[in-house]
Amino acid sequence: MPDLSSTQEPPVESALETENQFEQTRRFWNASPCDGKTDLESRRSWRYAKYPWLSALIIDIASRHGDIVEIGCGQGTDGITFCQNLPAGGRYRGIDYSGESVASAKQAVTEATDLKVTPELAAGNAEKLDFETNSVECVFSMGVLHHSPDTEKAVQEVFRILKPGGRAYILLYNRSSPKVLAAHFFRGIQSALDFVFRTDRIFYKAFYGKHFEGVLGTALLEGFGVPVLRSYTHTGIKRLFRDFKTVSLVRCGINLPAGIAGDQSGDIRDRALGLLFLAVVEKP
Repeated sequence: MPDLSSTQEPPVESALETENQFEQTRRFWNASPCDGKTDLESRRSWRYAKYPWLSALIIDIASRHGDIVEIGCGQGTDGITFCQNLPAGGRYRGIDYSGESVASAKQAVTEATDLKVTPELAAGNAEKLDFETNSVECVFSMGVLHHSPDTEKAVQEVFRILKPGGRAYILLYNRSSPKVLAAHFFRGIQSALDFVFRTDRIFYKAFYGKHFEGVLGTALLEGFGVPVLRSYTHTGIKRLFRDFKTVSLVRCGINLPAGIAGDQSGDIRDRALGLLFLAVVEKP
């Protein structure tokens, strides 16, 4: 029986296991692109209802930085918001490990209006970023790096590509969030059943193809199906970003549709049970 109190994935034991996790991760997001939905406007409405503070954060980042790289751009929703708010002459580059998500993001660009900057979108690996060392002004990553097989390596790559004085805005799961604790608990039950019945992600396969978009988006499938799901304490986040200068660190978001979760102020303020840590850090 697995230890259900654990909120970390088992350590990667071999290069082959890492490769398998990468491939499983690619297949998962290809089958269930983040937030689901079939068109840009539906995704925007859904995403910014779940995270009512997110669009304001993106607009603020776009006002501060003219060169932004997004790691894990998904279907391009946030990237398009960046490109609608960056100054003329700015630059946005978005990468994602899922080819299907990148294709969907490129389609979303054709649906977008008022773009001030044309987004540059491509497939990419967070642990092997295709950018020169000390070359990027700003990195943004929303709820992505906690799904990477080696999150610490991905954070080291962010550090490598940032210019000295460059800033990163990274959002990662908060271990104290009830939603995250529930996800780990049910993943533990799934692992126990997999062990007993010699299956692979038994709940995920039962729900496969059922996105429940009107209520949950892709959250249920993510909870059971994404190969790697990590979460962090305040101390763990500090350790993860130990090479950076910390500008601010807050826990934010509830991640439920408006009207279900009560107060979901658009202000970013520290909530002990918030879904995500927002780490704003700089490269010295």
